[in-house]
Order: sequence, then C-alpha cells, then structure tokens
Amino acid sequence: MASVLGFGFNVPDCIPEEVPDDSPTSTTDLLQAISPFLSNVKRPEELPEEAVNQIAMLSGDGAFYMLLEEKVRFYLKICRRVETGYLLSRERATLIGMFARKRGPILLYRGYTNGYINALQGLPTNDVMFQPDGWNSWFRYAEQGNVECLRALMDTCAGSQATFSVKLKDDSSGYSFANVTALMIAAMLDYPDVCRLLLDREACMVCTGRTTALMIAAWCGSLGAARVLLDKEKGMTKSRNWTALMEATHSNNPELAEILAPYESGKKNASGWTAMMIGAARGHLDVVKKLVQYEKQMTNKRGDTAKMVAKQWRHCSIVDFLDEYE
Repeated sequence: MASVLGFGFNVPDCIPEEVPDDSPTSTTDLLQAISPFLSNVKRPEELPEEAVNQIAMLSGDGAFYMLLEEKVRFYLKICRRVETGYLLSRERATLIGMFARKRGPILLYRGYTNGYINALQGLPTNDVMFQPDGWNSWFRYAEQGNVECLRALMDTCAGSQATFSVKLKDDSSGYSFANVTALMIAAMLDYPDVCRLLLDREACMVCTGRTTALMIAAWCGSLGAARVLLDKEKGMTKSRNWTALMEATHSNNPELAEILAPYESGKKNASGWTAMMIGAARGHLDVVKKLVQYEKQMTNKRGDTAKMVAKQWRHCSIVDFLDEYE
C-alpha cells in the first residue's frame, strides 16, 4: 500500500484473534456491514440499536472484542461516513459504548475491571488502571468527548502530576506510536471542549516523530480543536521540520491553513519546501489561495517556486492562479 506524504503511514489490515473465519475480519468490515443503518446518521448518538444487533449477528462477541481491542493507527483522518473505512472514529466509540451496555460483563472474563466497563458506557469511574486493550478510562472518555466524566477523573488524579499516554500499534506492519495522549485523541476526533479541559495538562507534548496535538488536528481537519490548541502549540515542528500548517496543506484543509498561516507561514521543511509548495504539488488550489499572500515567490533548495512545482505536477489551475504572483 502506498504511503502518504506528511504522516507517511499506511492503512492497516489487521486481523484480530477469536473472530470466526466467516465473519468480518476488521473494524472496517464491521462498519461497512452496518452501513445501511448509518446512512442517515448525522451524529454518533443517533446510531440505532439495530446496528449493534446486526454486528452481533455477524460475528457475536468477537465483534465487541474487535471494536475494543483492534490495534489501529491513530493518524487516520476522521470521517463521518463509514465507506472510507477509518477505524478510530466517534461512531466506533459509540458502538463500543452500546456493546458495553448490552454485553459488558463478558469483559470481566478477559481481565477488564468493572470501573473500565462503566467508562466504556460513558459512566463515571475513578478507575485509571490500564486494561488488556492498552487503554484506561482517561482515554476512553477523551474518545467519547465525555467532558464531565473526564473532569471528575481529573479531580481524582489532582494530586498526581503524571500524564497518561498509550502506545498504538499496527500489528500488520509492527509500526507503533508511543506517548499518544488523550489530548491528541481529542484533537483527532475534534472535541474542542475536551481539548480545552486537557490543555494545561497535556499541551506541547509529542508522540512519535515529535508530532503534536495541533499537527494531528491540522491533518484531520479538526477546526474546533485546532483553534483551542493554536495558542499553546503554534510554531512547533516535527521530524523533517514539518509544521501543523504543512499538515493542513497536505491534507487539503483550507480553513485550517487560513488560521495557521499567520503563525507558521514562511517556514520550510527539511527539503526546503514551504506549505504552499506542498499544496501546489498536491493540486490543492483552495489551500494555495489561502497561502499565496504569505509565501509567494519563495523557493526551495532547487530554486523552484510554488508555481514551478505546480507546473511539474501538471496542476494547470494552480499555475494559472499563480501567474499573477510568481
């Protein structure tokens, strides 16, 4: 599978254990199987009970374990439609909660605690013990956007300065991310209220590749979260000198590029490329329009401008637009 510029990771193809051979073999398959129930769903809380019943019919309790325990890469851009198959999503968290309400006790036999099972349902707990799935209640509340329960858990941990983090691993390739924080998960899922709650505790922390929560928000198109994170994390760079603006540009998020440009424009990555050059190479005209006032006439190590880059990649609309500036 081809990697993508920026985060540069591949989509996993994990096959969890204890799932019957004739059942769906990934969370993506499960979500696609219940897509008829989700076609008119606008918010996760609108997911119908029939969705859980359909999953249970397809693969029994194995579906619950799969949703809960499948190792997936956290970087994936969050979508609101199931057909693109992104694995960490609000919908997935909601399905886990629905399963936990119906079948939670079975998790006790796999070593999960009662407190964590309550957290999966969105109920309060002071249990922060790490569980067999590698998460604890702290991360599940962030995944749910559950501000009240997370705030209560923070009060429980008030005497401790420890910050929780998880390691997310794609079993198919062995590639993993260490030190992923709840703030990063909230940024990915665009929960600005959760980001605001966690900001003082977890801002400016980095995971693998020196990636920040703001960079994740920029990549995922999480506009609300990015606005919360901007003041604390603007100007930070990850490996190869990539900025949050470059992530927004690469993933074609013009609104995010617009709010980040006043703070991060004019910077170059390790290859000497600006954010506008990245947008020009990708054919992202709307992003280029947001950046042209900041980065016009800049050149990379080869002496190429963004217009030259666009011409090399045969993005004629961008070449035409940049004629006036370069």
